[in-house]
Amino acid sequence: MAAFKKNVFIMLILLTIFSEIASASSTGALTIKTDGLSELQNQVAIIKISPKSMILYRGGCMQFVVSAFDSKGKRVPFAMHWEIKSDIPDFGILDKSDGDKVVFNAVNAGRGALVAVSGEIRAEIPVEIRKSGR
Repeated sequence: MAAFKKNVFIMLILLTIFSEIASASSTGALTIKTDGLSELQNQVAIIKISPKSMILYRGGCMQFVVSAFDSKGKRVPFAMHWEIKSDIPDFGILDKSDGDKVVFNAVNAGRGALVAVSGEIRAEIPVEIRKSGR
């Protein structure tokens, strides 16, 4: 159990680093290696969430997709619980809170995150909403 908690802690540190160095675009994927968690996560070895960050304008929307792969690279079914994290009231709206795909609708300008959770795995994807396109 101690090794499990250590791996989760290391993974959270890596997620924080990935979030900090992620470019401010809506391309690329956040890759999470689940070393030590595979038995608890249906043999999932790698989870990819795309995009890894995004900038939207008020009224815009973006779809997030999670893909999971076993240690041999074979895609496996996997779903996350999605949440919005922000100090901005009515920052955004999700079309649903569970699944392998979710659409985020930008409501009010500011910064926040889309949080994807499955068991002990938690990833925060930075989100910035701007007031206008000019």
